[in-house]
Amino acid sequence: MLTGALTSERKVAVIRCRPDGFEELQYFQQDSDDSVEELLWEAFDVITPASRFVAKRISDLLWLLEDRKISREKAVLEIEDFISKSISGDQIKFLRESVKLVDIIIDTKGVNDDGPV
Repeated sequence: MLTGALTSERKVAVIRCRPDGFEELQYFQQDSDDSVEELLWEAFDVITPASRFVAKRISDLLWLLEDRKISREKAVLEIEDFISKSISGDQIKFLRESVKLVDIIIDTKGVNDDGPV
């Protein structure tokens, strides 16, 4: 449905339904450069098993860590959030290995564990 909403020539509203109410998602735009996977994550905390968005986000996190722009804790918390939402064994394995990469970066680059220096 989301793909259809993004590609439709008609004006379409995307509504998030939660137990506490409904909300129209304002950042869904037909001319958006965001991937459907990214929009699913942003709006509904859903990741697809073969999500390019997750792989790109992990890469971004590792670069931010190496450049000392985020802390180990922040990187690991975001990866663990992905793990908790994943339904794919292969994806979970990839994400757990990504946490190991975080520690390798900390060890080899001397990145301060408390955050950016």
